[in-house]
Amino acid sequence: MIPACIGSTYTGMILLELMYRRTAPAAIIAQNADSLLVSGAILADVWFERGIPIVEYASDDIFEKIRSGDWVEVNGATGEITIL
Repeated sequence: MIPACIGSTYTGMILLELMYRRTAPAAIIAQNADSLLVSGAILADVWFERGIPIVEYASDDIFEKIRSGDWVEVNGATGEITIL
């Protein structure tokens, strides 16, 4: 879970590399999921069949609802976030 992605085109490439090496997070929840971040997940899905869901949740209350150490389930198709 991150507030936003700040970087350049290299941001997506880092995420792509993490997915290639199988060390990427299972999903990403971002307040601002910019196209540079999302591009890494899309390319990994196309090239390596290893994409991950990236869900944008724009409200600040996400940091009150989900705390460090919580387990969550992220549905990339629906955007649903479930705290387990």
